[in-house]
Amino acid sequence: MRKVITAIIAITSILFISCTRDNSSINSNQIVGSWNLIKTVHIERNASTSAIISNDTLYETLPYSTFDFRSNGTNIVTQGSSGSTITWNYKVEGNKLISWDTSLTSADTVQIISLNNNSLTWYYGGIYNSNGINIQWDDWTYLTK
Repeated sequence: MRKVITAIIAITSILFISCTRDNSSINSNQIVGSWNLIKTVHIERNASTSAIISNDTLYETLPYSTFDFRSNGTNIVTQGSSGSTITWNYKVEGNKLISWDTSLTSADTVQIISLNNNSLTWYYGGIYNSNGINIQWDDWTYLTK
C-alpha cells in the first residue's frame, strides 16, 4: 500500500509541475520579421461523426508566400506565385494572433501553437454547413524565417 501511495504522489507531483508552466502568453516581439510559408495542413471532417472528409497537406514552393510582421502592427502578406500583396493590421493577445484588414471589413483570430526565433505555427478552424451537414475544418500553418 505504501508503494501505491508513493507512486500516486510521484505521478501527481509530475503532473502538477508540468501543468504549472503557462504557455498561453506569447512574446509579441518574436513575431516581428519576415516569415516564409512552408506548408499548410487542412482537414475537414463531419462534425457529428468525426469521419474525415479530406486531409490535405500543401507544401509551398519557391517563391514562398511571405508574412512580413512589422513592429508598427502591420503585416504585409505577399503571394509567392503572383507577387500580389495585402496589408493587414495585427496584434498578439496571449496566444492569439488577431489580424484585420485595413478597411476593417474582416478580421481573423488564429491560435499560435508555437513561436520561436525561427519557426511559427498557428491553428485556425471552424464549422460550416454543406447540404445540411456540419463540417468541421482545421488548418495548421507552418512558417519559418
